[in-house]
Amino acid sequence: MPKVSIIIPAYNIEKYLSACLDSALSQDFSNYEIVVIDDGSTDNTPKISDEYAKKYENVITIHQKNSGLSSARNTGIKRAKGEYVALIDGDDIIAPNFLARLYQIVTKTNSDIAICNFQEFSDTIPAVSAPSKISVESRNEAVKKLLIQQENRDIIACNKLYKKEIFKNIEFPVGQLHEDTLTTYKLLAAASRVANIDDVLYFYRKREGSIMAEQDLKKRLEIKERAANEAIAYFENNPELKLAAEVALLLSKFAYLDNIASGKIHDQKLWQETIKEINSSRKNYKTNPYLTKKLKLYLVLLKMPLVYKTFRKIIHE
Repeated sequence: MPKVSIIIPAYNIEKYLSACLDSALSQDFSNYEIVVIDDGSTDNTPKISDEYAKKYENVITIHQKNSGLSSARNTGIKRAKGEYVALIDGDDIIAPNFLARLYQIVTKTNSDIAICNFQEFSDTIPAVSAPSKISVESRNEAVKKLLIQQENRDIIACNKLYKKEIFKNIEFPVGQLHEDTLTTYKLLAAASRVANIDDVLYFYRKREGSIMAEQDLKKRLEIKERAANEAIAYFENNPELKLAAEVALLLSKFAYLDNIASGKIHDQKLWQETIKEINSSRKNYKTNPYLTKKLKLYLVLLKMPLVYKTFRKIIHE
């Protein structure tokens, strides 16, 4: 049985899939499988993945009807035979020591998840960084950091190695955009311990035409708000994490205001409604121990909405 299963969802990425698979096949690690999920592609993606599966015995291709990234990931995880799972997007690339380093860390620290750093690239692949120190967090520490600091390295699903068993009762939400935002906090909460390194081992491809339009931005912010609300309910029986999720909800509200103040979103009604929602919960936020100094300042400034708007506009400029 393979120690690790690399799950690679692929949909109409004929231009990038070979580079992704080549990076996965170039790992300085033994005993792993690569499971490509062709999610109903209409270009040469199925042909490319089948060619790799014929050439390499540790590459497997599954073809399914187009159902989205979450469905493809769920299919791959169910099929995975490894004790550990890595989720790699089919247009991205991993460093040669991605598996070896994360597997070493997750086993050495007896953790259920190991997290590395990532870097965007367009054409030239950045250099792999030198090994860094390992830090280990409890599940509560890891979840609180994600909810309160909201760093992309914690939220995204692809820069991690997971013990497969933590997916037992967790799936990515089919049909939803920004599925990582809605799922990763649950995976961290299912882990006993989470190990972190600053090594840049995952390379995220920044593709042309990926800049979000205003409606896409609003949708992303709506998912951010929804994730916070769902987290509040999810941690109903964990007061510590519920309070952290309430801070995440406040951050989602300020995200609306900041994007309106900077001119990225033009919606005066949303501006007024969001301020009203924040003001209605001021009393609860004052007693929240995880409220950051920055958010405390924002709450003070928001008592004078025009002052806050001017302040945030200046910051963005």
